Amino acid sequence: MAYMEYLHKEDLQGLVQTKFRCSAAVACFDVSPRLDYMVCECVNNKIQLWSLHTGKQLWTRGFEEKKYHYLYVGKNRLLCAAAAGDDVYEPYRPVLSYHARSLYRSVVFHPTEDLVLPGILSHAYTFDGDLKPLLLSSECRFYVCSISADKIRMLTNCPGDAKSIIMWSLTDGSEINRFTWSDDIVSFAWSRDGRLLAISDISGSIGLLDVMDGYRTLAQRTIPKVCGMIKFSPDCRCLYAWLSTMPGAISFV
Repeated sequence: MAYMEYLHKEDLQGLVQTKFRCSAAVACFDVSPRLDYMVCECVNNKIQLWSLHTGKQLWTRGFEEKKYHYLYVGKNRLLCAAAAGDDVYEPYRPVLSYHARSLYRSVVFHPTEDLVLPGILSHAYTFDGDLKPLLLSSECRFYVCSISADKIRMLTNCPGDAKSIIMWSLTDGSEINRFTWSDDIVSFAWSRDGRLLAISDISGSIGLLDVMDGYRTLAQRTIPKVCGMIKFSPDCRCLYAWLSTMPGAISFV
């Protein structure tokens, strides 16, 4: 059995400190920049804000943008919007490849303000639970996002075009540019310096692109299975790719 060992054992705090009992299966979550709050979105379209200091839930809000998840009925796997009840939903973002499992990242903290972005830039939730105008003219709507290290740009999927990724300004909410791939994109990752973009698509292809040079393709490789989740290593020398049909991860240099 493969395992990971934490070397700095003096930093360990022992057993689990807090469990957050959410209203349904958690589709995505984020931690605030100052590490004092956690926000999550569940498959029943409820957004919840929690205090990491007290472990208590501060508020719950609904959101009109319905998302789809996989539902198990017996041994059958169906695609549908979650509803109230005891059905078992998989908190994954559906893609055209039946075997790929991609994650939502549709509710995140604003990088510089005490706000929660609920999948849009035109409005945001305050930490008191009020929905307030943010960048009213922005047409940004996303299911997956990645915020740049300089905190002024954001990459998102394009809900109306699975082949595209859009870069948005977090200053005025405008579209900066967009990139279109040859096939439907399953997952993407943005390097911390903002230069490299990695994508995986439904054909099993993984591409590495230079964001600063018109999204020029630097490398491309095809693997036997569709990759549902990818992430750069901290030094950006490796790209970790997770295949839902295999235990663990595979890495590409």
